[in-house]
Amino acid sequence: MKNDGKYSDLCEELRDRTAADGTVVMIYNGEHGNGFSMLGSPEFCSAMPFVLRHMADLLEADAKALQQRLC
Repeated sequence: MKNDGKYSDLCEELRDRTAADGTVVMIYNGEHGNGFSMLGSPEFCSAMPFVLRHMADLLEADAKALQQRLC
């Protein structure tokens, strides 16, 4: 499953270079602006909302823990 985002070529290149089952590329203020591309099986792509929510929760917890240590 492939999306045609601004960075889909990079996403495909990374998947091929790493022999990964799936790749996700997120770019902030890149050459073509902000973007998100994903490439993989339907199972990989359908798991991404859960994986991204979990990662966001971990990042948020880490940021809160760091802020508490600094205060």
